[in-house]
Amino acid sequence: RKLTRMDSQGNIEVLGFRPEDLTLWGRVFGGSLYDEANQRVTAADPAIVRALEWMASYNEFLDPLKVDTFNSGLGNYWSPNNPFFAGKKAIDVYGEWIVWFGEKYNPDLRYSLFGFPSPEGQVYTVFGGSMFAIPRNAKHPKEAWTFLEWLSRPEVMKQVTMAFTNMPPRMSVAKDPEVLKRIHVLNVTIPLMEGPNAITALSMPVFEQYMQELAKAEQLVRNGRMGARQALEEVSARVQQELDRFMRRR
Repeated sequence: RKLTRMDSQGNIEVLGFRPEDLTLWGRVFGGSLYDEANQRVTAADPAIVRALEWMASYNEFLDPLKVDTFNSGLGNYWSPNNPFFAGKKAIDVYGEWIVWFGEKYNPDLRYSLFGFPSPEGQVYTVFGGSMFAIPRNAKHPKEAWTFLEWLSRPEVMKQVTMAFTNMPPRMSVAKDPEVLKRIHVLNVTIPLMEGPNAITALSMPVFEQYMQELAKAEQLVRNGRMGARQALEEVSARVQQELDRFMRRR
């Protein structure tokens, strides 16, 4: 609230922070989106409901329409007009690529980093990744595999890591003193990744539909068109129906 700046008409000039992505914050609040053992969708978990209510509480001082107008005028994420580096957002969600962004888009900007805080005072992080793949019909699969073997060598991986300022797959490379100096973010994120509060992507059937339904519910609640519990109960019902249909087909 203190970091948000508005003009005389109440239009947002700088956005302090507005939480997005219920799949993240719901779990930071201690909720569970899916009971894998019983194959049950649990979008209406009380902790998930609390998280969505908290996200909607930002409407007390941020008019959703004003936020939408503000967001529509923001610059491209992959450009010098990136909202954080252009000074349009005071707090934003980033990964280790923030180092590369800073060097490229605004070398003079000073910033600090912290994990996602939970209501209980714990700190969370999120991790994911990308994968190299050899297509089934590749003309030279052996040569492709030779290349991937080379790329996976610690000394080569270190060069790639330093160039792209990304978290490497090998923890030994991530903890290399040169890497930690180059990508200072890792000094914050590695301890969090090795702790109990590291969140990764949900793994389940009908995942894409579930994410779409949660995003719709988040939008409805933040726009004041539906209560959090009702929206999430409806998500659970719709996605559970699709999940049951998938399991029957399998």
